[in-house]
Amino acid sequence: MSPLVQSAMDGLREFMFEKVYRDAWRAAEELRCDHVVTALFEYYMKHPGEMPEEFLLIGYQEGMERAVCDFVSCMTDRYAIRTYQKLFVPAGFALF
Repeated sequence: MSPLVQSAMDGLREFMFEKVYRDAWRAAEELRCDHVVTALFEYYMKHPGEMPEEFLLIGYQEGMERAVCDFVSCMTDRYAIRTYQKLFVPAGFALF
């Protein structure tokens, strides 16, 4: 890298760490995300039969922890959040 490009890269890196990677809101969101992933892992460890069959096969071959880890880790963010809501957030009651 030329000195000019290196200087620009260093400035960008400094900016990214200051404004994006270490932002206070991000730390709070990471804690919430950790909670969701942990809750999903614990749930499927107790209810492995609710995972797709391919993950049950992994569970028999490599252990249930590996299977649940693989299942949860391949969830998209949206799917993980939807699944968490379905499993842990009560639905509203119908009004009569």
